[in-house]
Parts: sequence; structure tokens; C-alpha cells
Amino acid sequence: MDFDTTKVKELALQDGSLNLTFEKQGTAWKIGKSSAPVADDFQFDESKVTARLNQIRNAKGVKLAEGVTSAKAGLSASKSKATVTLEDGKKVSLTFGAETKDENRDVVYASGTMDSGIYLLTSWVKKNTLGGLETFKKEVDPSGLSNLDPKSLQGLPPDVRASLQQQMQQKKKEQDLMQKVQAQLNKEGK
Repeated sequence: MDFDTTKVKELALQDGSLNLTFEKQGTAWKIGKSSAPVADDFQFDESKVTARLNQIRNAKGVKLAEGVTSAKAGLSASKSKATVTLEDGKKVSLTFGAETKDENRDVVYASGTMDSGIYLLTSWVKKNTLGGLETFKKEVDPSGLSNLDPKSLQGLPPDVRASLQQQMQQKKKEQDLMQKVQAQLNKEGK
């Protein structure tokens, strides 16, 4: 798939009863529509929309499904699709069809707007691409270290304090690295 992730204004995901739309407002992503109820305390992580756009853009087929019709591949009446709408109104889509096996791998038929080919993609590509609302939720740091105030460590024994500070620094490095990777992926998408 070939598109610039910075020029996307909408991402729509459909998979059976799942209908989920994200809209870009200025530079921020917002939940447009959701077939699943959005809880009042739902913490939306807009960086996951960018990550999903990168997944769609970088989706690669395992191989071309030669001699298979759209109908046989389950693509003609498919209700499993990711659609990207660009600022100029152009739409890019990735449609998923029937699941099958290929060389002992779980795969799914897929086609995109890039060409008229029908491809086999690993099933996890479909699962990751069409994940529901929960896959856009901010992840809570299970260690709790990101919310720990360094001043609160002053009363602890020196070895415990040093260990916690080291863990906090490591967590910060990991977060910084993830931000750099995301920025590089966005840059490569231009």
C-alpha cells in the first residue's frame, strides 16, 4: 500500500459487526464512530492510529493467490476492510476475505487498491489491522514507575532507592526509544 500517513484524514475499520472510524481534527486523532460503546473513562491513545496506519501501509502478502477468483477468496461480499481516506479525498483500502491454510500457516485472502491482485496474508495481519476499540486504549505502565515521584523515594534505604531510580531511568529510555521509532516510521511514510 502506498500512501503518506501524514496526509490521512480518516481511518475506517470494518469487521463483521465492528465499525470504527477515526477522524483527524487538526493534528489530533479523535474517535469518530464506534459500533462498540465508548466508556466515559476510556483513555484513547491517538498514537495507535498512526501505528495502525503504518501497519496498513506496510502490509505485505505472503504470496500471490494465483487462479483464485474474488468470490472464491471471499472478497466479493467481504465485511472485513480497512479504509484510509486521504486529505485529497482519495481512498486506499485493504480488504480481507476467507481464511485458509498455506504451507501449514493460517492465512487470509486479501486485496488492496494498489493493484488487482489477490494475495495471501498471515492471519495475524488481519487481526492486528482490524482490532477493535480496545486496541486503541492507552496502556497503563504495569510497573507503576512512570507515575512515581522521585521525591517520594527519599525516605527509602539507599540501595532500594537506587534500584527504583535505575528502573525509572530504564523505563524512560524505553519510552523515548518507542517515540523515536514511531517518529522514524512516520518520516519513512512521507
